[in-house]
Amino acid sequence: MARIVITLKDKEKEAWESFCSSQKMTGAGMLRKLINDATKGKITFNKKKNPSPKAGIISMRFNKNDVKEIEERASKEGFENRSQWGRALILNKIDNHPTFTIEEIKAITEANRQLSAIGRNLNQIAKALNIDPNHARGSVASIS
Repeated sequence: MARIVITLKDKEKEAWESFCSSQKMTGAGMLRKLINDATKGKITFNKKKNPSPKAGIISMRFNKNDVKEIEERASKEGFENRSQWGRALILNKIDNHPTFTIEEIKAITEANRQLSAIGRNLNQIAKALNIDPNHARGSVASIS
């Protein structure tokens, strides 16, 4: 999958995420919408094809107090709506697998980005040591 990367200042990124969140969209989804709008529909994006589309509906009835509590809990735990929260809860109970919220996915993505940066730094150090073996021997001796 191709990527477009943009570098933003921290404040710009926070403002973008806040805006997207207020529109109940992800950053990528909002960019797709903006590109579609800016090109007047000449560039469109296919929506993800769900490999296992939701074919069944399970309906449950709750009293008003329960609905309010469910909505508050779903929001508090970072889910976009009560359906996502309920689905995550049920599926977690069935097979005990974690279901991540958007905020948790963002945190995991950031951790992966940082680990990649550390890996790049280590590769650069290894490359520098392999290019000049005399430098490597001196470094090893000075460390000992």
